[in-house]
Amino acid sequence: MGLAADKTSREGVFMKKSNSYGQFCAVARAAELVASRWTPLILRELLAGSYKFNDLRAGLPLISPSLLSKRLLELSEAGIIEKRAGLRGRRGYEYHLTPSGQELGPIIEKLGVWGQKFVLGEFEKHELDPSLLMWDIHRRIETSLFPEDGRFVAEFFLKGAPKERRNWWLVIKNREVDLCVHSPGYEIDISIEANIKALTEVWMGARTMEDAKKNAYLKSTFDVLGVAFTQAPSALKNNESGSCLRLNLKVYSARYGAKYLASTP
Repeated sequence: MGLAADKTSREGVFMKKSNSYGQFCAVARAAELVASRWTPLILRELLAGSYKFNDLRAGLPLISPSLLSKRLLELSEAGIIEKRAGLRGRRGYEYHLTPSGQELGPIIEKLGVWGQKFVLGEFEKHELDPSLLMWDIHRRIETSLFPEDGRFVAEFFLKGAPKERRNWWLVIKNREVDLCVHSPGYEIDISIEANIKALTEVWMGARTMEDAKKNAYLKSTFDVLGVAFTQAPSALKNNESGSCLRLNLKVYSARYGAKYLASTP
């Protein structure tokens, strides 16, 4: 196949002249593909395990559907992702990283490490997104430590969040996690009331859980010793290798008794 006059290609990856830096430098050519607005965050979501369009939007609530579709098409044309039909007869499509896309994982991770180290200062009000915070929490629950058959419900109330996004429920049923914005109607095992800024700071490693509790930024109906998550972003700050950072959560539940949901390795 011949090359169009306004494109350059290498191994099937095309770069439009209109988007080009006009340099043969490999950094410039790679940036044309992966450094456009929203693209690094789309890659972050794909690397985190979001494959469906709506799941990608949940992790990127401020991107428009049309722009997300455009960026996914660009990544597909570049051979970084591939579009597949839904598994087991499910409607819709899934987006998966190709081998070349997977190789971007350490780069995105290192970008996060750099951000944790050098992008300093308190989070601004416009950066405190309760939807993104709860979505990130829900997908990092350590499900293997829950019963194979059973249900566990955590209720969150985020003070300082917009009224329509203050209440959230995490439902872990048969080791599957659902995030709800309306009450699921189940018995609550643990209720957590938290200042959204403080909880975001804890999640990002900028504040300890102990400090948040001491200053009454976080309250719970049970004894919360830490966070029931693995691979929290705070791992980037404390462990540059990128391996999981596990913090402790001990929940006293009427149905399960004393239960460790996550443990320090």
